[in-house]
Amino acid sequence: MTQTREVTIPATGHSYGEPEWTWAEDYSSASAVFTCTVCGHSETVLATVVPVTVAPDCETTGSITYTATAVFEEKTYTDEKVKTLNATGHSYGEPVYTWAEDNSSVTARAVCGNNPEHVLTKTVSTTSDVTKDPTCEETGTRLYTASFTDAPFVTQTREVTIPATGHSPADPVKENENAATCTENGSYDLVVYCSVCHKELSRKTIIVPALGHSYGQPEYEWSDDNSQVTATITCKNDESHVISETVATTSVTTEPTYNTEGKIVYTAEFENEIFKTQTKEVILEAKGIKILFIEPFPVEENPKQLHLEDEENIDLDDIVWTSADESIITVDQNGSVTGIKAGKTMVTASTKDGKYFDSFEVCIQFSDITNREKYYYIPVYWALDNGITTGTSPTTFSPMSNCTRAQVVTFLWRSMGEPEPKEEESPFTDVEEGKYYTKAVAWAYQNDITTGVNSSEFGVGSACTREQVVTFLYRTAILKGMEPYEGTTDFTDVIEGKYYYNAVAWAFDNGITTGVSADRFGVGSTCTRAMIVTFLKRYDDYCSSLSD
Repeated sequence: MTQTREVTIPATGHSYGEPEWTWAEDYSSASAVFTCTVCGHSETVLATVVPVTVAPDCETTGSITYTATAVFEEKTYTDEKVKTLNATGHSYGEPVYTWAEDNSSVTARAVCGNNPEHVLTKTVSTTSDVTKDPTCEETGTRLYTASFTDAPFVTQTREVTIPATGHSPADPVKENENAATCTENGSYDLVVYCSVCHKELSRKTIIVPALGHSYGQPEYEWSDDNSQVTATITCKNDESHVISETVATTSVTTEPTYNTEGKIVYTAEFENEIFKTQTKEVILEAKGIKILFIEPFPVEENPKQLHLEDEENIDLDDIVWTSADESIITVDQNGSVTGIKAGKTMVTASTKDGKYFDSFEVCIQFSDITNREKYYYIPVYWALDNGITTGTSPTTFSPMSNCTRAQVVTFLWRSMGEPEPKEEESPFTDVEEGKYYTKAVAWAYQNDITTGVNSSEFGVGSACTREQVVTFLYRTAILKGMEPYEGTTDFTDVIEGKYYYNAVAWAFDNGITTGVSADRFGVGSTCTRAMIVTFLKRYDDYCSSLSD
């Protein structure tokens, strides 16, 4: 049978590895724990801790090295822990600041209390500001500043006294001036001020000797009528010192003649010898010649004698008489004028050298137009002067003669300045070429001033009626820009709707006609030469009033 035997096997013994160390927080104690790697049995051994210190300095760290020693199973085990000690840092004492002699820089120096070999230095340039300006008499101050940015140094200041500038004399000036006069001394103060602070530095009174009189040239003032002269002389040094004398003048006159100048010589004599005798010559113009007025006259009163003003004192042999238009008036060398035809022209009397002369307009009347009271007197001579008519003969106008249509249109055309028609031909068979009225009729027809007595005849020799004349004038006014007139009239013979109705109303309202009576215009009445020039003159006055 099976047999058993139990035999004891000796224990293997523990097998410990490296211990695990446990330290106190301050590293003052430590223990080592040994654990069997086979069975896990552990043993704790209290270690001996020995510290070794390396002290720190200002710039280098120090340390404490702790060494733990444990003996287990006759074997010694150790472990270390190191604690770092911070560098102590510098501990500088109070800095010392050294200023440059000119205060342009400052050097700062500090010694470390922990290590005297550790020295910190810093040099900075200064800035400066004048905190108080010096004056002429008072000092000022300047503040220097040294700015340090690194510890342990701090900003340093130093206040330095600026010496007073002292006074700066300006140029001397005059004060309290009292001008010297002709008889009295003057004076002034010569003062020196500081040019900076304006303080008075010195003052000296200067005496100016009296000037004495210094008269200039006399001035002489004549009265407007030369009856007296005032002489005045003024001291140059004092205008209040004036010597004056007024005297009456005497005069000698040389009278002028018609062809020579005269003169008046005035003389002023003074008592004061400082003034000199003065004379003044006034020229009197030669009297010249002047033709005396003569009334207009008809040729029937020929001849008429012209006279000169102050004729008895004129050498008549030295006078030359001329007429500007001998077709109207002639004049002989005695000044006798003879009228040739109605009109007016200038008659001139002059000295033979032509230096002195006078002209007078002599008027020769129509023998049948001499009454100034007639309504047509002015219009007739207006028409003559303006070339509208020359009369029925050189000496007659024939105011009561009837006017033909050809004459009326010609008068109107001439009063308009004789404008050229577009062409001389007209549709009227009774208008001949080359006649005095040819252009006038063509102009009137082309401008709608007339349409003729029918489509083929103008009515050259037909008497022109009053209504035809005012119609011609009315249409001429429209030609010159007037708006057609729409008025009324109280003339009983002017029938509304007739071609002449508006023309008569316009002519009456504008003072061109007054009618043959208070209630009649005179329709159908022949227009006399006196009437037509009167109508034309009033029409011309009407046009002039519009342009004013």
